[in-house]
Amino acid sequence: MIIITKEEPKDGLKEFRGIQLLESEIKVIEELEKLISKKLRIVDFFEIGTIGVIVIKGQVIGLSLYRCGLSTIPEILGNLKSLQILLLRYNSGIILPKTISNLKSLKILVLRYCHLESLPEEIGDLESLIELNLSRNSLTKLPESIGNLSSLKELNLMRNRLIELPESIGNLTSLKELLLFGNQISYVPESIGNLILIKELSFYMGRNLASLPESIGNLASLEDLDLHRNKLTVLPESMGNLKSLEKLILSSNNLTSLPESLCNLTELYELNLGDNNFSELPESIKKWIKSLEEKGCEVTR
Repeated sequence: MIIITKEEPKDGLKEFRGIQLLESEIKVIEELEKLISKKLRIVDFFEIGTIGVIVIKGQVIGLSLYRCGLSTIPEILGNLKSLQILLLRYNSGIILPKTISNLKSLKILVLRYCHLESLPEEIGDLESLIELNLSRNSLTKLPESIGNLSSLKELNLMRNRLIELPESIGNLTSLKELLLFGNQISYVPESIGNLILIKELSFYMGRNLASLPESIGNLASLEDLDLHRNKLTVLPESMGNLKSLEKLILSSNNLTSLPESLCNLTELYELNLGDNNFSELPESIKKWIKSLEEKGCEVTR
């Protein structure tokens, strides 16, 4: 749950469409309205499709520009110093300005379906950011500065063109959800083992991931690990340390065996081993699978 904080405005207010608003922020609204050829409604909350702003105590704390045909975000956006929510879904070919670094209060940034090809290094200056949704874009890499987002809890990178993660990903120690569905990742850095609060990690439909670092076993809070349709041939022994794991999806890889350390994973309620190249599994693994089934775990072979 995101709590919207209310700060007292720091400079003069001006009448604007029936409300009081900082003059510097009125200029931002007027500039955006010129770009999209539409008026921004003043609303109390955002729904899917909203084109408007949320204003509290004379300051814009929320901005939603849904499917507005934006390809350029004006530099003046950086004047919204109290902005906490920025939703830019379904805009084409957006290039983020460097002034985005001024948005120190921003907590939620959604750039889904924006045809983004890159992110500015300044993205790492968003020190209050809790949720970052970059799904359905054309990103091929992430800036190292993304590791500066120390408050980040949710990072959605589904359906991009990423082939690797930066080492700095391990600095996101507040992260609880990392979604990488539908990328082309072939390399996961050891630093991922620093994400000790993460609960959900998905490499679903990665297709190119052939190995996992031993440090994956450090993810003591991990509950959901999805590795469907990759090129894994072996799993690290350290995976047996993931004792909070409840869901493990290993289907459609090239696995021929399983480490016996997996027998430590006794909390699973879903285990998918389908479409691999398993030879005869060790008796300990067979007993483990049987015991899971007896406890009601859904096992797919």
